[in-house]
Amino acid sequence: MQTGLAFTDGGIADGGTFRNPSWSADGRRVVFHRPDFTARPQNQPLYSWEPDTEMRYTDVFPQFSKDGRLALSQLNNLATPQAAISVMNADGSNPRVVFSDRSTPAFVPTWSPDGQWIAFGVGGFFGAREEQPAKVMMVRADGSQQRDVTRGPLNSGFPTFSPDGTRIAYRVWGDYDHPGDFGIRVLTLADGAVKTLTTELDNFPAWSPKGDLISFTRRSHGEDYDYDIFTMRPDGTNVKRLTTAAGNDSHQSWSPDGNSILWTSGRYGFKDEAALYDNAFQPFGQIFIMKADGSGQRVLTRSRWEDSMPAIVPVATSQTATVSQRR
Repeated sequence: MQTGLAFTDGGIADGGTFRNPSWSADGRRVVFHRPDFTARPQNQPLYSWEPDTEMRYTDVFPQFSKDGRLALSQLNNLATPQAAISVMNADGSNPRVVFSDRSTPAFVPTWSPDGQWIAFGVGGFFGAREEQPAKVMMVRADGSQQRDVTRGPLNSGFPTFSPDGTRIAYRVWGDYDHPGDFGIRVLTLADGAVKTLTTELDNFPAWSPKGDLISFTRRSHGEDYDYDIFTMRPDGTNVKRLTTAAGNDSHQSWSPDGNSILWTSGRYGFKDEAALYDNAFQPFGQIFIMKADGSGQRVLTRSRWEDSMPAIVPVATSQTATVSQRR
């Protein structure tokens, strides 16, 4: 099917994806919206809807080491998620690719507490998770000594280090005919022992800097199939639901002191994207923050687009407070 701007005389101005065409007053020009998923330069300034807030672009799944280095999944194009793991200064300078595989993407880097190692997932994720294998890997921060962390048939990814650096929590995705093949696992690096914490449709585990809790996202079994933020102890006990609003809540991360959780919520519903993207499958989210027990929930961003994957920027390395991916 040919796409583009169509006219009543049968002509098509151009191929591609277009939205909302409108004639100029003199009838000589047409203004329209055309989405562009090309990744921007890291830390490029963006328009801010709040006069006292500075907004900058970041690539996906940003995470900072204790000494202020930034690791992220670097995408060449958001429409084709083939990602490499890159490390750079907090301001985006001195970038270096520490892992890349042209055949499969690498997502969600996580720093070891000493800043020497980065763990991440490699393989088929999101829509590809049921057809392609995936595993957790580790690499030194300089790109050396790549090694596998997980083994076996389950699709494994989205790792997070324990604060003492001895364990890694991650999510697994398996066969719906085997309900136990889902949920959060914890692997002890010294001997490779694996402990099952949950068997629900859980994802995005994040270990609290205090070591007392692991936050994660769980998909409900109700008619709405919402995603919500939960916490549990590192042994899988005391599971607690923190968010209950309609709309997806996900992509949570901890503040450095472990007292607060940031996350992305779609509870405000569709905004401008409802008209601009007729194939949008969910509302664009905003960044929220709450206390570790789920109280004090409040919104931090109020843009018309998607703010997601928040991470606290170390104060000593940047003047900004949070980093979020924006479409």
